[in-house]
Order: sequence, then structure tokens, then C-alpha cells
Amino acid sequence: MKKKRLVTLSLSILIIGAVVAAFIAMKNAPAQTGVWQQSAQISGTGRQDTTEFVMNNQWRIIWTIQNQTTSLFLVAVYAKNGTGYSPIADADESDTNATQGILPVVYTGGFVIRVVASDDTEWTLHIQEFVKPT
Repeated sequence: MKKKRLVTLSLSILIIGAVVAAFIAMKNAPAQTGVWQQSAQISGTGRQDTTEFVMNNQWRIIWTIQNQTTSLFLVAVYAKNGTGYSPIADADESDTNATQGILPVVYTGGFVIRVVASDDTEWTLHIQEFVKPT
């Protein structure tokens, strides 16, 4: 049980560090002109992982949940690295009881999204990419 808690704590620290780094990068980045453009929409129920996809610009996930009977909902982004995937960002509604939110991602490359929710929770993810004018 102690080992499981240590692993969970270690993963939590990694995720928090990645979120803080992303926030600092966004706050220090110069203002950019452009528009958010819909790249994909994914809907589902319960727990699911997406197939790997590639993003070449800053992007975000706009998430919504419906029919939620428990406070279990987490959307997490994993970036592809040399040996697999590393967690880089997540949004958890259980702290706020929100039914929608935005999860910004400042990284580019290959990604997988994991949604963890109770079996009866319906959710939708709108994947949007920040596109600069040409």
C-alpha cells in the first residue's frame, strides 16, 4: 500500500510540475494574434484513451460532462517520449464540481488523451489548435 501511495504521489508531483511550467510559459509568452480552430471532437462514456495524434501548434481541450452521478472525472494529456508517454497536463472536476472547463497545452508533438470517469458519465472533448494568420 505504501508503494502505491509513493507512486501516486510521484505522478502527482510530476503532473503538478508540468502544469506549473506550462502556466509560467504561457504567462511569459509574448501576446500572439491568431484564432482557436476546432481540430477534433471526441465524445464518450466512462474511461477511454484516444489513439495517438500529433499537434504542431499550441492547443487546448474544452471539456464538458453530462449525466454525472459521482465526482469522478479526469482528463489527462500524455506526451510521447523516447520510451512511451509522460503526463504533461490534467484537469479534474472533483475539486470544483464543474461540468465544463478548458485545459491548455503549450507543447507540440505526439499525444494521447486519457479520460477517467464513472461508467455513466457522458463527456465531450473539443480539441482546438491556435492558428496564426498567414
